[in-house]
Amino acid sequence: MTNDLEDYQNATTWHDKVRIISLYHYGQVASRDVWLIADTAKYFGLSNSTIAENLQIAKKLSELKMIGSRNKALKRLRGII
Repeated sequence: MTNDLEDYQNATTWHDKVRIISLYHYGQVASRDVWLIADTAKYFGLSNSTIAENLQIAKKLSELKMIGSRNKALKRLRGII
């Protein structure tokens, strides 16, 4: 059985990585008194802003994952394209 970090490292698409981060983060939020984006960022070795962006993307993932790249998905989410 793998853990979330191994799943993240082995994920081959940006949308799989977003999904793994989201599931991990919200699972921790639900099971702990205090869990912050900074805690998730530290766990995955990413910046707070990357985690925050990924959580935003995750909310609309079913619509955005058909877009070719994470950057294009962020732009679509923000109304740039």
